[in-house]
Amino acid sequence: MKRLIYLIPLSAIAVLAFAAIAAAQPAVVPAETTAPADSTTPADSTTPAPNSTTTVEIRNNAFNPPQLNVAPGTTVRFVNNDTVPHTATADNNLFDTGELAPGYSFDVVLDGAGTVTYHCELHPEMQGSIVVGEAGQAGETGITTTPPNQAVSVYP
Repeated sequence: MKRLIYLIPLSAIAVLAFAAIAAAQPAVVPAETTAPADSTTPADSTTPAPNSTTTVEIRNNAFNPPQLNVAPGTTVRFVNNDTVPHTATADNNLFDTGELAPGYSFDVVLDGAGTVTYHCELHPEMQGSIVVGEAGQAGETGITTTPPNQAVSVYP
């Protein structure tokens, strides 16, 4: 009986302690009752937004990706992650990175619309292309090289 007298107050204190801890915890809302903030799905596109930067990696004697679709005004950064020097030289002389030593990069900004093909001067089998503008635009108009209104800014 004597033990029961101590057990009841201790049990009450324990209940109050656990209640205080539970009250201090943030409320948890079940996942099924939360509404999504935005239910719109982004459109499938491989074309980066204008004024953004996208990278062409040079590795294993290849440009990756070999074909790139960009919006006008996108910066294309050529990064040499290979063990030997390479170049990225436009077939129509629109840009030339010069010889990029391993670990170096070079930025090219393309405006206008069309397709620019390029290669490595040191390894001619290495080839790539950049489609500037809407993905289907160059193919629909038959443009295979940069049109005369193509403006290019090159930043070393």
